[in-house]
Amino acid sequence: MSLYFAAAKNAYVAARKNERQKIREALKSAGFEVKTSGNAGAGLRNYTSGRRLDLLRFVPADR
Repeated sequence: MSLYFAAAKNAYVAARKNERQKIREALKSAGFEVKTSGNAGAGLRNYTSGRRLDLLRFVPADR
């Protein structure tokens, strides 16, 4: 996996986690019951389902 892709993916996951926390807090303050245990609302983390996205085609050979 490209270092650039890994860094972008990590930044995306961190930003998503932060935004999900803001949504949870807003829902709680509005009186909703919010589940936070386990993998509640996290969704899938495998973005290359069935290897349909071949990232090696997009990475220059010298990297």
